[in-house]
Amino acid sequence: MNLWDLVRDWAQLLRLQFRPAHTYRYGLGVFLFVSLGIGVTSAANSLPILGNGAGVFWFAAVVAIGRWLLLTRVMTNTLHRFGSEKIPFLGYTLATESMMIPNILLLYFKELSPILALWNIWTVYVQALGFYRIGQLTSLKPLIIGYLLYFLASLVFIITMLILFSAANWVDPNNIQAAIDEAMRQKP
Repeated sequence: MNLWDLVRDWAQLLRLQFRPAHTYRYGLGVFLFVSLGIGVTSAANSLPILGNGAGVFWFAAVVAIGRWLLLTRVMTNTLHRFGSEKIPFLGYTLATESMMIPNILLLYFKELSPILALWNIWTVYVQALGFYRIGQLTSLKPLIIGYLLYFLASLVFIITMLILFSAANWVDPNNIQAAIDEAMRQKP
């Protein structure tokens, strides 16, 4: 298991030191660890909206893995369409997406919200800059189009998974509606 490689890559990425995408390689153990970590983080942050239960965890894990694969595919194809070579971003996106795992701290330390918000902004910047540099882009247009397509594809994927998990009674749509209603009532 090369988890230490992932940690070293985090340190390099956070300092804006990028390597060719094919050098970001991780074993199955790291993939499973990161998927579990992102799934737990996403599930924990989704509890107020989706409710409790194993279905919420599996929904969050499936969505996290699906979004990671979507980001990889969309960015690879979009950047290639705009003149970049076909770059294998799978490991790079795993490394950058895994940077959301520290958000699990919000469960225990709400006062860290501002710090984690800055962390999330920085990691999104790191990810985008990495796509730009590794893809050897000369314009922001492909990057913006890639992220817009990723957003749309993610939205469709999440809605589809929500429908499937609701149909299987693993996620309660009444919890979602109640959370939306409560949020709308709290708006000034």
